[in-house]
Amino acid sequence: MNEMGVGSTNDQVQRTFSQDVLRLEISGPTQEHFSVIDVPGIFKRTTQGVTTKDDMNMIDEMVRGYMSNPRSIMLTVVPCNVDIATQEI
Repeated sequence: MNEMGVGSTNDQVQRTFSQDVLRLEISGPTQEHFSVIDVPGIFKRTTQGVTTKDDMNMIDEMVRGYMSNPRSIMLTVVPCNVDIATQEI
């Protein structure tokens, strides 16, 4: 499988993340503009063979880009068994 540049083929190195965005937009003549974008969570440790420092930086820049838009409303999901004070978001 190789969707949005993620996954692997025989010719490519496996990628875990992509800068491509899957966006759900609701619009119409009587509708307000509304988009839902699911971005990956920020992480601070890499997993050998799965994530890299480049992945970490790309995700951080992507999330901060949406956060810097004053029109964005962020819904942040945090596991209930984790102290919110220790979460990067």
